[in-house]
Amino acid sequence: MGRDQDVAIDISRLQEDVAALLDDASDGTFHDTNESVTVSTTAKALTQAKYGDRAHAIIYVEVAAVRYWANADPTATVGIELSVGDTLFLNSHLDIENVRFIRRDGADATLRCEYGH
Repeated sequence: MGRDQDVAIDISRLQEDVAALLDDASDGTFHDTNESVTVSTTAKALTQAKYGDRAHAIIYVEVAAVRYWANADPTATVGIELSVGDTLFLNSHLDIENVRFIRRDGADATLRCEYGH
C-alpha cells in the first residue's frame, strides 16, 4: 500500500471515530448547571448544591494534573491520573456524589464541571 492509501485509511478511521463519538454525545443529556472547583492538597468532592440530583457530569482539568478515585480519597501518588486538558465523564449520580480529587504535584488544579439530567 502506498502512503496516500495509508493516509486515506487513517482519515476514514478518524471519521468513523468522530461519528461514534457524536452518536455517544447525543444521548439527550441537557447540562443546565456548572461550577469551577479548585483542587489542592486535601481530597476534594464536587459541590452537592451544584450537581443536586443530576446523573451526568463533564469534568475538564485545567492548570495542573489531578488524581481521583470514584470510591475513596486519592493521594498525590495514588489514584487515577488526569492531566491538564483531560476530560472525565461521569454518568451516575452515585459517581458524581462519591468522586474525590487531589492535586498531583505542587500546583493547585482547577476543574471546570458541567452537570446535567
